[in-house]
Amino acid sequence: MSAFVLIHGAWSGAWCWDRLTPLLRAKGHEAIALDLPGHGTNRISPELVSFDDYVASVVQVMRGLQGEPILVGHSMGGFTISAVAELMPERVTGLVYLCALLPKDGDSPAQMTRDDPEANLSRCATFDPERMCSTFREEKAAEILFGMCAPDEAASAAAKLARQPVRPVLAPVHLTAQRFGEVPKYYIETLQDRSVSLTLQRRMQQSWPCRRVFALDTDHSPFLSAPDDLASILCEIARSGD
Repeated sequence: MSAFVLIHGAWSGAWCWDRLTPLLRAKGHEAIALDLPGHGTNRISPELVSFDDYVASVVQVMRGLQGEPILVGHSMGGFTISAVAELMPERVTGLVYLCALLPKDGDSPAQMTRDDPEANLSRCATFDPERMCSTFREEKAAEILFGMCAPDEAASAAAKLARQPVRPVLAPVHLTAQRFGEVPKYYIETLQDRSVSLTLQRRMQQSWPCRRVFALDTDHSPFLSAPDDLASILCEIARSGD
């Protein structure tokens, strides 16, 4: 069986995986969801958080595991898992991009989202006066992030969104074909996504070959809107790497 390390995206936290982790564990897999620094229970002040802090927190978790996990990154979490794979490719069985940003060398999350004219993120975020953190407008979250969730679940998830440190969003990532490029990659498309457009999802897949591409007819948050289907895909990925 496999170990999955689940990495959330911007404004989010480990809570987003709460419906998925028991499904993976019921299949015999280990599932570890962590709060990146400045998110959820990781109480570092968001203003102080860097992208390197994100990467270091995942590396610390991986060093506590006996085997080589599968890293699953959602949305901006794609940057984090990519940087970890570049740093320690020998410790990663595979990378799963769940409607995630799959960067090229030198890309930053801010740059990639600006290059997605079909997405709606630019009109959904507001910044603190110092522009060190941003906040997702709660009234837009149900529409843009949780559009296929039950209304009460969408409202609950929207209320949990928190301030997003800006520094990690602006940070470019360094990736090489010799290290990151050698780690098996899988992409899970979300066909009704209004946050990372399907056009961008497919364009990103052209940058690095993916071993397999899966599709879910869901919004940007399939861990809430289709957790059973998502769990089935992840289990299939785990079997393919055995």
